[in-house]
Amino acid sequence: MLVLKDAIADHFNHKYNKRPSVDTERPNILFDLYINENECVISLNSSGAALFQRGYRKGTGEAPLNEVVAAGLLYLSGWDKKSTFIDPFCGSGTLPIEAALMANGIPSNISRKNYSFQYSADYDEELWNKIYDAAPRIPKRDLGFKIIGSDTDGDVILKARENVKALPLGKTIEFEVKDFNDFVAPEGGGMLISNPPYGERLADLDVNDLYQNIGNYFKKNLPGYTCWIMSSNLEAFKKIELKPSAKIQVYNGSLSCDFRRYDIFKGSLVEHKYGASGQKREPKRLKKKTEE
Repeated sequence: MLVLKDAIADHFNHKYNKRPSVDTERPNILFDLYINENECVISLNSSGAALFQRGYRKGTGEAPLNEVVAAGLLYLSGWDKKSTFIDPFCGSGTLPIEAALMANGIPSNISRKNYSFQYSADYDEELWNKIYDAAPRIPKRDLGFKIIGSDTDGDVILKARENVKALPLGKTIEFEVKDFNDFVAPEGGGMLISNPPYGERLADLDVNDLYQNIGNYFKKNLPGYTCWIMSSNLEAFKKIELKPSAKIQVYNGSLSCDFRRYDIFKGSLVEHKYGASGQKREPKRLKKKTEE
């Protein structure tokens, strides 16, 4: 990095007989340097701070979910943006907020004000303002379904509510201080996506009991819901005692995680497949037409 810095400074000295003045704490123009064996790639960073920093998150809990990871989980789940969405371990609200942005058709970075390209010599401020002002930012009056986040920690729910205030989302999201066992999901089914504790940071948490309770809650309270859980604790997953219909490997930071889908339905699996009688339905046979 020092060699790159010296090269840039020498270039300015050679061309302008003057070294550039740079704020080393908050520079306007950033360069990324990537070295792999004998190859070196130098890139001009047009974003500045990483793009996952949407600009709306003012406060977080102990283990906040990266905004881009949250958006990625929503896309991977296949959520239609037209049905109920719930997260009973919502923390500071990242998953419900990203879901609300998608459902309202509002760009995820609408609240972000600063990018490195705005300091470049060829920055067209008029064009940028035109693009930014044309971006949709008015929430729908009534989505026709609910987006709800809940958590037992009242402090992080307060932070979630503050985060929403930084966005043009109106009253699209409901946040509740509630244990997931007491959470009453809207009737009619929908989508649950959640990122419960893995046991990585909360050593006093009995993760096995937690995941067993999650499985019991799904079976008793969420018929008609598609439930997705992300966790790095593969042993704890077994305590859910439900067969996942899909498994996708994802990363939460440096942690390799599974993102697993559970389809919850009324009654037993046999009844779901074959009806209340429990007998396999025979396919209907078409009668052959006879010639008159």
